[in-house]
Amino acid sequence: GKTVYSNDSITVVISTGPKDNPLAVFTRKITIQYKAVESEEETEESTTEKAPNHIEIYLEDSQHDFSNVYRQLDITEDTSVDLPFILEEGKKGRFKILRDGEVIQEEKDITE
Repeated sequence: GKTVYSNDSITVVISTGPKDNPLAVFTRKITIQYKAVESEEETEESTTEKAPNHIEIYLEDSQHDFSNVYRQLDITEDTSVDLPFILEEGKKGRFKILRDGEVIQEEKDITE
C-alpha cells in the first residue's frame, strides 16, 4: 500500500462486475407413456403386478451434458416429468428419453 496524507487526491474505480449473459430459465413438462411388458409366466389375476419400464432421461442445457444421464426412474403407469432448462442467450437445449434402452421421445432446438 501507499500512505495517503491530508489533501492528497485518490482515484477510486467501482466495477459492477462482469457483464452477465441473460439466462432463460424454464421448465418443459413431458408425459412418459407406460408400455405393458408381456410376461413369460402366467400368474393369477389377483396377484398380477405390472412389470416396470426403466426410463433414462438425457438433457442438455448450460447446466447438463447430453452424454450423462440426467435422471433414471422405473414407471408402472404414465408419468409426468418436469425438465428444467437453463439456456444462455442464443443457445438451444435438447432432451432424449429411453424406455428399456429404446429411444421413445427426442426433442432438439428447444428454446423458451
